[in-house]
Amino acid sequence: MKHVVLALISTSVAVLVVIILMTVHSKDLRQTELERALKLSAKQSLENACLSQKTEINDNDALTADFIRSFLGKMKTTGRVVSENGEVYATDATDNGQIIEITIKAADIYKGILSASVKENFTYPNGGKGTVTASTIQIVERESKRPSECISYYIPWQVAKEAGFDYYEGADFLYYQKRYTKGMNVSTDISAPEYKGHSFVRWDEQRENNGIRLTAVYN
Repeated sequence: MKHVVLALISTSVAVLVVIILMTVHSKDLRQTELERALKLSAKQSLENACLSQKTEINDNDALTADFIRSFLGKMKTTGRVVSENGEVYATDATDNGQIIEITIKAADIYKGILSASVKENFTYPNGGKGTVTASTIQIVERESKRPSECISYYIPWQVAKEAGFDYYEGADFLYYQKRYTKGMNVSTDISAPEYKGHSFVRWDEQRENNGIRLTAVYN
């Protein structure tokens, strides 16, 4: 009987050791996979945005979307994507208890930087919960970045006054501005503010050294 008890204890200890080793190994594999996928996806997306002349990644939102799509594709999940201010980009999809959260810390094709961190929550085969994290900062050298310009929307100071903006009398008010990749087609579908007793007619376009200036015209 004594030998039977010892055998059972030995077997239990052996099984426990195997489970521990498998758990540690499983977490190490997930950590390695997470770091590899994150770094590779960020590097590829940023280089495509800043170096390729044929890319469709023409602004920061497109850079973020391309990186997320690439990373989650490598991780074979859709994940739950959270921006720096907590905005959720996508719903989460879980496979065997897996949930991946991506935090975009910086994404700027004009400064040539992409920074992100990720957290993966998963379930071990024995039902236990585990978490691994990783982060990356990718930078493209300044001389390699794609040239950019600004599109600037101005409204008359009288309109700015009526709208409650901090205006200067006699000077057009900068209503909206966006930076874009030089050479790309830019939409001018920004809505001008209302001006009592007047109707918005069009945006009057002028070319400047640093981009395009659009001034609201009212009748």
